[in-house]
Amino acid sequence: MNIWEVVCVKDLSKILKESSNKFVIVGLVLDSTEKKLQSFIKKFLKEKSQSYPNMTFVFYKVSKKDFNKISLISDVPDEYPIMYSIFDSENVFVKVNHAEPSTILEAYNAVKSYYDDDLVKYQEAKLETKKSDSDAEVAKQSMQSKQSMQSTQPSQSTQPDISEIAAPSMSQAELMEAQQKLMEKILCLETKTKEYNLSLLEDIKQRKKSESLLKNKS
Repeated sequence: MNIWEVVCVKDLSKILKESSNKFVIVGLVLDSTEKKLQSFIKKFLKEKSQSYPNMTFVFYKVSKKDFNKISLISDVPDEYPIMYSIFDSENVFVKVNHAEPSTILEAYNAVKSYYDDDLVKYQEAKLETKKSDSDAEVAKQSMQSKQSMQSTQPSQSTQPDISEIAAPSMSQAELMEAQQKLMEKILCLETKTKEYNLSLLEDIKQRKKSESLLKNKS
C-alpha cells in the first residue's frame, strides 16, 4: 500500500520519516476547501499511486490547531489547497499553493520525468530481487532433492560385507575332534590304497606265472 489518508499531523510526520520511497506526494486541504476540489485531489493521488508504486501518496485535511506544527503546514488559509512533492523524506521538490486542477497537472508534468526515472530503477531492483529469490529457491530445491536421493539409497552399513559372512565359530574341543576324524579318514584311505596295490601286484604275479606255464607246455 502506497497511499494514505491520515487524520492527524503525527501520522503525516511518521509517514514522511519512515517512507522508503524517494518521492512522497502530499495533498493538504482545509475543511472549507471546495468539496469538488477535494475530490479531484483525492482522485489524482489515487490514480498516480497506481501508476507509481515507487512513490508514496498522502491526503490530509488540515485544521487550524495544526497550523505551524510542522513546516509543511502553513498558517495562511488562502494558500490552501497545497500540493507538495517531497524527496528523501524532508526536502521540498515542488510546492503548489492555492492548487487547482490545471496547476496540479502542470506541476506534475514538469517533474514527471524524474518520477519515471525512479520508477525504472524501482522495477529493475524488484526484478533483481525476484531473480535472487528464484535462484535461492532453485538452489534450495536442488539441495533437498539431493538429500532425498541420498536418504533413499541403502547406507554402507546395510550392505552385505563378505568379510562379515564367516563360518560359525568352533570351540577348541570341537576343532580337535574334527581334525581327529579327518586323520582317521585319511589313514583309512591309505590302508585301502595299500590293500588295493597288494592285490593288484598279486594278480600281476599270477598272470605272469600262468603265461610262463603256457609257454613251457608249447
